Amino acid sequence: MGIALWFAQQGSMHPRASPMKGNLAGVVGVRADDDRSTYRMMYVAKLGGAVYVLSAFQKKAKSGVATPRHLLDRVEERLRQAGTLHGQRGGAS
Repeated sequence: MGIALWFAQQGSMHPRASPMKGNLAGVVGVRADDDRSTYRMMYVAKLGGAVYVLSAFQKKAKSGVATPRHLLDRVEERLRQAGTLHGQRGGAS
């Protein structure tokens, strides 16, 4: 996950990263697997060069492979908050 964030800071995308769609356009998701679990991180890097990590979690599939709606809602809310925070910081600089 740290390497994927380094790629984002350099202005590129890690090979295992993928852009989200729909309401989360502009957000990038990264998946990391180990022997027993899958982990996901979602970040946005297109706010004036800043990288905002919106969520990181262990994927616990209850049915299928889709990310649960409540986690996607959380990412969407944090994306709005990052935009607001970035706007405040941009105005103060």
